[in-house]
Amino acid sequence: VTGADGRYSVSLALLEGRNNVELKVTDTSGQTLSKALTIFVDTTIPVLYLPQDYYVEAVNAQGAVVNFPLAAALDATTVAPKVIYNPVRGSIFPIGETTVNVTAMDLALNTTSRAFKVIVRDTTPPRIAPLKDIVAYSNNAVAVNYPSATATDAVTANPVITHSQA
Repeated sequence: VTGADGRYSVSLALLEGRNNVELKVTDTSGQTLSKALTIFVDTTIPVLYLPQDYYVEAVNAQGAVVNFPLAAALDATTVAPKVIYNPVRGSIFPIGETTVNVTAMDLALNTTSRAFKVIVRDTTPPRIAPLKDIVAYSNNAVAVNYPSATATDAVTANPVITHSQA
């Protein structure tokens, strides 16, 4: 079939995988040229294997930089399908649960998508600066003055300090 631009277009029903096709062209003088072509048909989506939900400790109030384990993708025709992450590995993840969307794409642009979770949490308690014991001797109740305690925490800028009698 000749198109308006003088090019030829042919429709073939090809099977999935490798197809050997012979192209034969004949001009008006009867001259013929043949050419063998290999056409790959790929309509199969890649298979995507994800890591399990990933837990990480917060390092500050913003969360943590997370380098989660990589997903694996396999495909019938593409040796190494492209794997795309959103958000990307090495990003700052906030405290809480974030869904990581993962897409695998082969050379034929067939895609498959799945997701896993990154959970950033604060499980480390604050640190209290060392205090010295105070000894007060008296036969009566006595008021004892002692310095205020100080505390630091990786996530909470000003941890709340309370005092009580033990």
